[in-house]
Amino acid sequence: MTPLAAPGGLDGLPPPDDAAFLPQPNRLPEIGFETDPRWAVGIEGRVGVGMLAHSDARGAFAFAGALLRGHVSYFEAGGFYDHADATATGGTFSHAGGFVGAWLPYSNWVDFDAALGFGVRHYTDTDARYGGGGYSVNCPALSLLLGVSDRAHVDKVGLRVGGGLVLTEDFGQKDKQWSFQEINDAGEVVSTNGTTHVGGFSASLVFTLGFDYGESP
Repeated sequence: MTPLAAPGGLDGLPPPDDAAFLPQPNRLPEIGFETDPRWAVGIEGRVGVGMLAHSDARGAFAFAGALLRGHVSYFEAGGFYDHADATATGGTFSHAGGFVGAWLPYSNWVDFDAALGFGVRHYTDTDARYGGGGYSVNCPALSLLLGVSDRAHVDKVGLRVGGGLVLTEDFGQKDKQWSFQEINDAGEVVSTNGTTHVGGFSASLVFTLGFDYGESP
């Protein structure tokens, strides 16, 4: 019995000499801008590191927090809360607020987002140099949030992993007076006074991990 040729085969004949020049089928998924992103809501935990400039209280810092996000079509909105690590001589701070911006999803690739954030950074330091219980300063803050993320599943619920850059400027920055006394070798009491500038401009790298639910790719 003569074996049947595979579909598209040449009935057992060898391929033609020019077979190598024939166009090969594309087996890679096509990347494209999503034309119908629909909607999704999600919650993400995040950690990051940053640098605070123009501040006498803090320089480099690490932080952790959470973000709640919803997006419809190409628009997104949400809220966030972050808390920085504490140091013995610079205190700590938290940052809470909301954001609105653009959601730019791609099929078979990552998703991008860009948003403006509006919130308050709360700076505290319990050092006795500042008298009483230390200082507590609230600074209105404006942020630019740039992110990239990827959804692991196409089901209603999916794991989302991402990262981004957050730039934040504090308004209403303040100078806090401090002083302390010490006794020198001669037994004299010596007073030292100064000011600490609280607030500034920060740039942070953020890493996120969470889940979202919806009809978004």
